[in-house]
Amino acid sequence: MFSPAAIRETQFASREQFEDEIAAAGEPVVLRGPTREWPLAAAARESDAALVKYLEGFHNGAPVSLMTGPPAIDGRLFYTGSLRSLNFQTIERKFGHAMQAILGYASDPSPPTLYMGSASTAKHWPGLAQENRLPLLPESVVPNLWIGNRAVVGPHNDIPDNIACVVAGRRRFRLFPPEQFANLYVGPLELNPAGRPVSYVSVTEPDFGRYPRYRDALAASREATLEPGDAIYIPSLWWHSVESLTPFNALANYWWDLPGANAKRAEAALIHALLAFAAMTPRQRKGWQAVFDHLVFRGNGDPVAHIPPEVRGWLADLSPDLRDQMKNLIRQSLIE
Repeated sequence: MFSPAAIRETQFASREQFEDEIAAAGEPVVLRGPTREWPLAAAARESDAALVKYLEGFHNGAPVSLMTGPPAIDGRLFYTGSLRSLNFQTIERKFGHAMQAILGYASDPSPPTLYMGSASTAKHWPGLAQENRLPLLPESVVPNLWIGNRAVVGPHNDIPDNIACVVAGRRRFRLFPPEQFANLYVGPLELNPAGRPVSYVSVTEPDFGRYPRYRDALAASREATLEPGDAIYIPSLWWHSVESLTPFNALANYWWDLPGANAKRAEAALIHALLAFAAMTPRQRKGWQAVFDHLVFRGNGDPVAHIPPEVRGWLADLSPDLRDQMKNLIRQSLIE
């Protein structure tokens, strides 16, 4: 039986320690206890119903998105057998009605899957974030709430950095370094159950005959189970699966971009690259790979150190005029 490595742990960190030691290193870390004193956490310790009542005191009436799947999916938010559609649907519900449904199945041994995902506190619960602060991050970083019963979301990644805080229930996180992409058998970019491309491999019942390289991904993975009050830092582009282990689970997460990051532009560049290189021969793609490794990903250090600054053109620190030139070139290439 495979035993994954444990994710490094630390007790509640100061903001300076988080920024200078944890986030700067770009490695996942479990933070034990940073949200135990939240009023939200106190309500959760009282009961699941008390947590819902506390949230209803902030709710402004905006409907929430609820993912619903039949008992047969056993909590796995994924695709149907044909891989052409999802095995759940997303519907809009009043927050109170959604919570009543989740709580109503708490004692059912085979419930349908019910999962409210990525609901912005700013949109639905104004004032909640101010009363439940995460001092590791600036106040401008707004949390999202995720509430549901037992569910499994397969390995996927997020472009921003992420801190996920367990409020109620227990969750198991398994993380894979970005370089394990090829070993995770990731599905299509545009149709996916998590809002991001997701691995085809079941994390609870992996089929190694069909997905043999997943063994290598597992060997590089790290795992942690979080209790209420705990948090996990997931660096940008780290793949992670999440298993909600109890009949009622609540989580708050924070996404924020690193300086200079532009997620939409990076994803657009990926799509443009797929379009540009699709018809090339393997030899041509290999040649372009060397160009990208050198100029874009800077695998050999500064790629333009040998070029006088005044003649670097598009390889220089970009002025607004140069940016406009490059954008116009890209626009033109897309209509030819």
